[in-house]
Amino acid sequence: MNSATKKQIRFWVLTTVGLTVLVLIILGFAYANNNNPSVITLTANDWIQGNPEAKTTLVQYSDFQCPACVQFQQYFKTKIEPTLSNKVRVVYRNYPLTSIHPRALLAAQAAEAAGLQGKFWEMHDQLFADQSAWVGAMDPQILFEQYATTLGLNLVRFKADMTSDTVKNAIAEDIASGDKAGIEGTPSFFINGKKVTLKNSYDELKQLIDKSVAAQ
Repeated sequence: MNSATKKQIRFWVLTTVGLTVLVLIILGFAYANNNNPSVITLTANDWIQGNPEAKTTLVQYSDFQCPACVQFQQYFKTKIEPTLSNKVRVVYRNYPLTSIHPRALLAAQAAEAAGLQGKFWEMHDQLFADQSAWVGAMDPQILFEQYATTLGLNLVRFKADMTSDTVKNAIAEDIASGDKAGIEGTPSFFINGKKVTLKNSYDELKQLIDKSVAAQ
């Protein structure tokens, strides 16, 4: 075998190896986007409703100031929760889009602070139900404190918790998780770690949840 032939063989071997590595990298990114460990793994900071032992887990990244997130909550309350609450574990994670929703972070802090007194979901529901009021208010903090009082929270503790490192770190952890998962907007959903892409309506999400539950 002459030197020219050897060079050709080495060239094709290196080319094949290079292409194989490139394909593996691309597949790795695709897998990460669809089955992301940061989404599958739940943490102590996660807020969970439904059946905590359910085999189907719906993780949602949401923004309290996001209009589309309000629409989803309305859909969830009427279409998903009534029939699947005992079959699905629903996880809420904060992903405030502060560049377009300047009050979303403060609202997330209010929800997290309420959660430290056992009222996360109650504050969560109130913030979405009354979104237009606090978004348009001169000082949303006043309304958040009114909500806290209505929910029977210790107001002094609530106000302190809103700006505490505990609350800030919990939100930062959610955001970091969303960044790793490739979140581009809210609401974003993952079913058992797999990213869900909706084309038309939330009915598609419910169908995927139903399919996952049926496969259990």
